[in-house]
Amino acid sequence: MSDHKIVKVSNQIIRCVQSLTISEKRLLMLMITKLRNIDPKTIIDITVKEYADVYSVPLGGAYETLRAAQSRLWDRSFKIDGLKRRWIITCDYVDQQGHIKVQAHDHLVEHISGLIEYYTQYYLRRAGNFRSGYSWRLFELLMQFRTTGILKIALSEFKEILEIPKSYDKDFQIIRIKVINPALKEIKAAGLPVKLKTEKKGRSIHMLIFTFPLEQQSDWVANAAQQTSGANSKQRITKKQIEKHAKPGESYSEAQERLQRELDSQQDAANGQ
Repeated sequence: MSDHKIVKVSNQIIRCVQSLTISEKRLLMLMITKLRNIDPKTIIDITVKEYADVYSVPLGGAYETLRAAQSRLWDRSFKIDGLKRRWIITCDYVDQQGHIKVQAHDHLVEHISGLIEYYTQYYLRRAGNFRSGYSWRLFELLMQFRTTGILKIALSEFKEILEIPKSYDKDFQIIRIKVINPALKEIKAAGLPVKLKTEKKGRSIHMLIFTFPLEQQSDWVANAAQQTSGANSKQRITKKQIEKHAKPGESYSEAQERLQRELDSQQDAANGQ
């Protein structure tokens, strides 16, 4: 799949009630990545092959999956400040050509266009293999705090955002077994080692604290700088290095800029500048 597909949405969207299945979520996020550098009101083409490649699903089954997802997404809404809003205004499946046409609603456009602060960003490839909507929603919450490595959230808010069934309320262990543990397993498999601690108020779990480490890049940067010590020109960061050493949730451009700064600094030191 492409490593350059970046999801960038407002924090409000991450924390709103979405009521999406995993296939609908996949379709929506793929659309958002394709709107990143163009007019967000553009009608987007998404092919069955592209969907299958991005999410590593069999091409044969992707036709029916995508057809069903676009049909259901048309009727879906999200809720912010108590008001229902629409995700899309156009969504048609083109049978003969194996692709769909989809267009974001103005309600969504304001949460994906021109964002300067209070947004969440991550590589779509990091969520591409998730099979559970709980995994994806928790991952997005974690990515809000990718620069600090800690998410502290009240259990009540956590249950609301992940839309956990009321029937699980009677025992936190049910939530842990059916929601949290499977989600953390998928997130860890995607390369983000997350740990959970809980805090109690009285005898009940009140707060969830998720922590994850930020990758350290200094060793490989120093080694790369030493290899080019004395050279007349600066070594440039390669695509392979960016893919390997990007921090969880860091965009391609963010990783490129950060790693180039670190490499330049180390190379200057190696050359005695």
